[in-house]
Amino acid sequence: NEPTTSQTTTSDPTSYLSMLFSPSSDNVFTPDAVAGRMIMPASYWDYNPSGQRGPKKWDDVNVKDSEYFKWLKRRKNQCDDDDNQSPINVTPSSSCRDDHEVFGRRGDPNFDEIDFQILGHSLRANFKQTKIYRDALRADFSNLTAQKARTLYAEIKMPSEHYLFGRQYTGEFQIAHHWSKGKGRLVIIAIMIDDSENKHHPQLEEFIREWEENAWERRHNCLRRFDAKMSPYKRYWPIRSKSEMKEIWGTIDSGYKKGDKADWNLYAFLTTAWHCGYDGSLTVPPCTERVRWRVLDLPMQISQKQSSRLKSLLLEQLDEDCKKSTKAYKGGVNRPLQDSKNNFVPWCCDSGDWDPKYRKEWKGKFPRGYHGYKYGK
Repeated sequence: NEPTTSQTTTSDPTSYLSMLFSPSSDNVFTPDAVAGRMIMPASYWDYNPSGQRGPKKWDDVNVKDSEYFKWLKRRKNQCDDDDNQSPINVTPSSSCRDDHEVFGRRGDPNFDEIDFQILGHSLRANFKQTKIYRDALRADFSNLTAQKARTLYAEIKMPSEHYLFGRQYTGEFQIAHHWSKGKGRLVIIAIMIDDSENKHHPQLEEFIREWEENAWERRHNCLRRFDAKMSPYKRYWPIRSKSEMKEIWGTIDSGYKKGDKADWNLYAFLTTAWHCGYDGSLTVPPCTERVRWRVLDLPMQISQKQSSRLKSLLLEQLDEDCKKSTKAYKGGVNRPLQDSKNNFVPWCCDSGDWDPKYRKEWKGKFPRGYHGYKYGK
């Protein structure tokens, strides 16, 4: 269920922080103000289109220490390239190039081993990397991986970076996988987020609560700097029981195959068995053109209250110095659409290209009129 009003206001541990960290407070930090208050480090960037380090100036960003170079061997800033830059408006320009849906494996690490972060450009969940491959959270992509690709992280951008068939959505849920062949690639699943039908999303609620805990603890600790007598932060949201985890995520054997032990299932977020695809880039510096995108053609439905909480987390975040640190511009953390030459044109697959292998997973999930509706009955 959605948190009640009393949970989010009366008992909300941030309620007493509103005065200190209000948007009008002198204690906050915003990208628009940074240029006049301090010298920007060479690695700084944001989404202000007219700023010194906005999207049009990302090619000036020093990316030497980029985290993405852990997985990609092309160690250069490609933000000014125009061959295969992302995001794009995903519309089919070619016939389907895959022959099956994405098969996800939930692996062994449990939900409490996820590292939830609030970054300047996204809400992120980093997944534990196991030493033994068969224990890892991973996925199998058609025509891409002889072995399944390890799942690295999931993150939310608002509004959506990609447009799907000409429409921009409330947000975008991205799941990044590492394919280590050659110079390394990322394979990213993009799921559009739609709040227009105001439907509560139970699995996303679990992620939101952990990001909220992250934000509330940071704010509480900031207040403790002014009042040493304050007690340490105490978790607000309760820890789920085993039975509650099963109800939310399904039983361990409800995924595509038996054998995984995790008490949650990342691939429960997948909305459909069909997708579009194209070769593109990262949507943040260094904008490396070593990404294969798989964009699901059916959006994830969430409630408007969940959407509001996600936006608040992205825009009201505090850094370790208790300053606002979002990279947002006018409420958005999305790179503008790119006018790429895109030699590898986008393509889309539908129910005429393959039957979903695990039909029971989609039962009751497809809306009437959707091309795969008959499989969701």
